[in-house]
Amino acid sequence: MTPRKTRFTTNPEQAASEQQALDAAIEALQNAPDEALPFERLADLSRPGVQRLRARWDELPLARRLLVVDEMVKATESSVERNYERALLVAFDDADADVRRRALDGLWEHESDAFL
Repeated sequence: MTPRKTRFTTNPEQAASEQQALDAAIEALQNAPDEALPFERLADLSRPGVQRLRARWDELPLARRLLVVDEMVKATESSVERNYERALLVAFDDADADVRRRALDGLWEHESDAFL
């Protein structure tokens, strides 16, 4: 018996809604004080959400990207309620080595072939 391939399809309206939610999350991350970053909005991202985060990630200043990654890593280590893996993979592609290194700290369980 050959395994069935599963196709993932996304409802265009749902994708647009998720992208709008990600735009709002990026705006909130840009404007929030350091001590109250709403990084939780980056948890459990869908594929359209990941695409939108990837497109907008560099809009955050370097210092803010570092803080966001640090907060996601801390949350990953202390709780399994939210999954930041997809957002951390976006951060792992950052141009800055410090952002990549910190993202790697939160990806210690990630085992995809492409990542390894």
